[in-house]
Amino acid sequence: MKKKSFRSVILPFLTIFIIVMCQEGWCTFMKKLTLDDLTEKAKVIVIGKVESIESRWNEEHTMIFTYVDIIPNSFLKGFIGGGKITVKLLGGSVGDIETVVLGSPRFENGEETVLFLNSGYGEWFQNFYAVVGLAQGKFDVSYDPNTSAKIVSQNLSQINFVGSVQHPFREKTILFDDFLMLIKTKIKL
Repeated sequence: MKKKSFRSVILPFLTIFIIVMCQEGWCTFMKKLTLDDLTEKAKVIVIGKVESIESRWNEEHTMIFTYVDIIPNSFLKGFIGGGKITVKLLGGSVGDIETVVLGSPRFENGEETVLFLNSGYGEWFQNFYAVVGLAQGKFDVSYDPNTSAKIVSQNLSQINFVGSVQHPFREKTILFDDFLMLIKTKIKL
C-alpha cells in the first residue's frame, strides 16, 4: 500500500479551509492603493490580452506558481520588448493540488486587461513581472451590456482594506477612455 505524503493529505483540506474562511469574511487585508499609488509604483503599465495561463510546481516541488503570458497591445508607462510579458503569481492548481493566495489577481484566457507591473522581487520571481498591489493592479476590460461602451472594473472581492477609505473602483466601472486619460494625466504630473 502506497503511503500518502503529508502534502497530499493536508493541502486539499487547507485549501478548502481558506476558501470557506474568505467566504465567511476572512480575506487578505491590505493598504488601499489609489490610482496615483499604482501609477507611481508601477514600472510598466500595459494594456494587453491574456494569451495563456499555466500553473506548475517549482523545482523543489514545494510551491505552485502560475505563469500568465500577456500579449501587449500598448504601453502607458515603460516598455517591455520581446512580444510578450510573463506575469508570475504565487499559487495555482496542479492536478488535484491547489494553493490559493487570497487577494491575488485572477486571469482568464483571452481576456483584455490593464496591468500595473513591476519586475519580480526575490529569488522566486526573478526574470518575471509581478502585479502591483495584488488584484489592485489588475483592471478588467469589457463592454457594458446596456450601452456597449468599453469599460474597466476590478475584482477586489478577496481584499479587505485597512482604514476607512473606500476603494474608488470596488463597486463600479469606469469608461475605458476616461480611465486611460486618468492614468496619462498622473504619469505627466
